[in-house]
Amino acid sequence: KDRLIAMQCRVIFFVPKPGQPDQSLAAPWDKLYRRAFLEKNHLRFPAKLKVLDDMSFNFRTFGCAEKIGYLHRQLYHYCFNEQSVTHIFRPDRPAQDRKAFHYLRCCIDEQERREMQQDSHAWPGYRRRLIAAYVCRIMKSTAIEVRAWLSARLP
Repeated sequence: KDRLIAMQCRVIFFVPKPGQPDQSLAAPWDKLYRRAFLEKNHLRFPAKLKVLDDMSFNFRTFGCAEKIGYLHRQLYHYCFNEQSVTHIFRPDRPAQDRKAFHYLRCCIDEQERREMQQDSHAWPGYRRRLIAAYVCRIMKSTAIEVRAWLSARLP
């Protein structure tokens, strides 16, 4: 359980150590999911979210998981593109981010209700870790929005 919570925190906010690659867990493209698991837990991409829907999906998925496997082989190579649409300022981005953060907070609250029904004594510590990652993610998104806003206005 402790590792699953740590992975949920990494889904929301991950700080790579110097010299290590970014191994954020937010993206779904590098994971395999059992269809039965997704259906049993009613896991779908949140249709109302226009941004951070992948992060929200994986946060809920990791929260429902009882175990996760890991394959120690690189099967996919990701290329970073500075001109990507994710680096362009969009005036509606702050409002879209707020929707995603509200959704994530509801997911944390939902997970708390499940944990309390199971009388989890470890939940308060887990909750603190999740909320800390949540707040860090809000700060990171704000910094990204400010950077994009500045680049749209500066030569």
